[in-house]
Amino acid sequence: MPGKTISTKTKIAINDKLRELLVSVADGLWKYKNGESDPDIAKTFGVSKNTVERVRMEMFGPLERKQPHGFVSNKVLEQHRLMIAALEVKVYDIRMRLEALELVCRNNGILPKDSP
Repeated sequence: MPGKTISTKTKIAINDKLRELLVSVADGLWKYKNGESDPDIAKTFGVSKNTVERVRMEMFGPLERKQPHGFVSNKVLEQHRLMIAALEVKVYDIRMRLEALELVCRNNGILPKDSP
């Protein structure tokens, strides 16, 4: 059925079914209740899954994507990137302080001059 135009009545019926089965999650993303999917809806209405996807995208938006350990939104990923960057700065600062402390200890005979 690719490329086949659906009637307005069918499009409305698909939209109504999507409204019944979709739940808003985060950042404009959606998920199906009860494990439903675009192909399940397509089968119900005798249309292609691409047709259902087009109606869903037009009326609602994209579905969430599952990651290996569950869903993570782009917003959360960006927050994690910022936290990692901040931690990298802290680690660098600690390494510089440790190197300075080791230098002081070597210069004062607390550590041998040739220790790693």
